[in-house]
Amino acid sequence: MIGLAAAGLAAELKDGVYAGKAGGYNGPVRVAVTVKDGRIDEVEVTSSRESRGRRAATEIPRRIVQANSTDVDAISGATIFSDAIKAAVKDALKDAQ
Repeated sequence: MIGLAAAGLAAELKDGVYAGKAGGYNGPVRVAVTVKDGRIDEVEVTSSRESRGRRAATEIPRRIVQANSTDVDAISGATIFSDAIKAAVKDALKDAQ
């Protein structure tokens, strides 16, 4: 398992709720990331126009929380959406460093 530092993020994060966005296949993907006790506690996809691979909207956030890192595998058939979620989380966590 690769931690936040290896994924290009600070190892210690400030608690709070942070918003991030990144480009998806059909437009921007927006997320809300909750940091609690210096770790990623929750990731929610708050807005997306993606029509393929909707499973990624729940599975990628679950994997990110479990790994405490954005360095997680994409969902097969939803690589662009998976990568957009991960990029949006990285964008959100810039404010938590």
